[in-house]
Amino acid sequence: MSPLPVLFIKENGRRKSNRKRRREGFRVFTNIAINKGNRIGVSDEICVPILSDIIIKEPKLKCVLQKSFHPIKGVIKARECWTEVKNVHIKILKDRIFLTGLAFQDKILVGEDNVSFCQRIIDELNITATVNGLTPGMIVKWHAANKEYTKIRNPHFIMYFNELTFDLQIIEQKTLWVKTRLHLIEHCGTD
Repeated sequence: MSPLPVLFIKENGRRKSNRKRRREGFRVFTNIAINKGNRIGVSDEICVPILSDIIIKEPKLKCVLQKSFHPIKGVIKARECWTEVKNVHIKILKDRIFLTGLAFQDKILVGEDNVSFCQRIIDELNITATVNGLTPGMIVKWHAANKEYTKIRNPHFIMYFNELTFDLQIIEQKTLWVKTRLHLIEHCGTD
């Protein structure tokens, strides 16, 4: 077993080694002060490393899907439409971001016989964008929103326009060195 590091604790204006205190059964805890805005609060005695997530950028990426399809039966109107984005993969290279995924669009259509039915359309997404300051290894969190328009050209031909907006958070993990103050909390000695 390696020897314990020698840390100093101020007690009544005198510095004492904690090596003796550990042998006596005292526990030593630290308080870490971090303020808003990733500014570090400073206290006295020692520095400790803390791994922290720092948001580097928050870009928005847009993708427009403008396509047409033939429904499974004749349609008189589109009643409801919604889109789910799944299987998203994001790759970051130097100053470039690549986003791929699938857009699952469900459309509730009213047929010529006045009976509603649902038809699912699956579209591939491929977005490439330049974002300055990116490096490989950064983490990306995302949220997607969309605006969708469906136009019936004739009962057997429908056009749709779907604008997808991806709100991204580019996160980098950094080690921050924080000064901490040692506090003697309790005695946990043996009998």
